[in-house]
Amino acid sequence: MLSSLGAKVMCCGVRGDDHAGKMLHEQLMHSYNCDTEGLLVDHNRPTTLKTRYSGYVQSAGRGIQQMLRVDEESVEPIDKNTATDIKKQIKETLDDFDLLLIQDMAKGLLDKSFIREIIGLVRDNGKPVVIDPSIKQSYTAYSGATCILPNRMEAAGAVGKKLENEQDYSECACRFVNELKLDFAVITLDCEGMFYATKDGEQARITTAPRSVLDVTGAGDMVASMMATALANGVSVRNTVRLANAAAGLEVLHQGAAPLSLREIENQLRIQAEPSQAKIKRESDIHRAYTIEKGLK
Repeated sequence: MLSSLGAKVMCCGVRGDDHAGKMLHEQLMHSYNCDTEGLLVDHNRPTTLKTRYSGYVQSAGRGIQQMLRVDEESVEPIDKNTATDIKKQIKETLDDFDLLLIQDMAKGLLDKSFIREIIGLVRDNGKPVVIDPSIKQSYTAYSGATCILPNRMEAAGAVGKKLENEQDYSECACRFVNELKLDFAVITLDCEGMFYATKDGEQARITTAPRSVLDVTGAGDMVASMMATALANGVSVRNTVRLANAAAGLEVLHQGAAPLSLREIENQLRIQAEPSQAKIKRESDIHRAYTIEKGLK
């Protein structure tokens, strides 16, 4: 998703020495032009593989919907040598990237000490760190990052209370900023949009347009990708959140985790500002819509 937004991506992580791992490596390199030097092979664990089973839910009046997901994975901690190699890779390439995006998926790679060390390393070199947190991780691990991006459920679990209104969102986001020493925090609120608060006292909820959701798969990844890309290019916090919110709204209209382009997000923002623009379509947009529709039949 990062590369579809125009970012140059260097991947750091662990894959298995198996068919899924080799396919992942090839796709990242050749389909998305990612630098995979930091994607290390662990011969003692499988590549995480998620298989989604979908079907047509006729009674719901919708198209294809995910019914269940089967994960094949190991969540055992990686060995110390592998962790050391990944840290070394990040240290050696500090001058080559503008921002570090950490997606904590609780798969055994990112323990608290690993995360804290990487945050300190990158922040000490003047680079921002954006974190998509895990519900299984103590949020103290993210202390000192630039920002965190929990969803409503993750945020509620971290503070120990339900988030039901604007005051709850504000208190939660401000608590993250103050206790974790962040520049800002963003809470994604599904159909209610996003709420953000900064260390300078700025806060707001960015609303989203009502829409019929096809599939929420990939929405969180799209938010993290858009946030990281915008911040790396010096976009303000408010406009970064607006871009991420628009990207999430588009992502849920697609089946599966579908990478979006900046043009699609730009069009969405233009339509929100001037609804009549929705009637004007580029030829490439019409072709993409036709291809998607044809693929669903």
